[in-house]
Amino acid sequence: MKDYIIWLKCGQSMQGTMTEEEVDKLQEWASSTPDTPGEFRDTDGAIFIAPGQLAALSINKPEQTSKIGF
Repeated sequence: MKDYIIWLKCGQSMQGTMTEEEVDKLQEWASSTPDTPGEFRDTDGAIFIAPGQLAALSINKPEQTSKIGF
């Protein structure tokens, strides 16, 4: 699983967690010159990206954080 952030040209962003296979699919779509919308699945559902709207993409391995509780 990997975390992602997608910035769109309209100024909005999307973020979540995807499987390695979906991340590979997203990277391949983003590095090409897409003429069809991209459809990708993450842990929350599906995202759709219109061609030409992708501004930037960040993919990182999830970082484990300590949980504080009482």
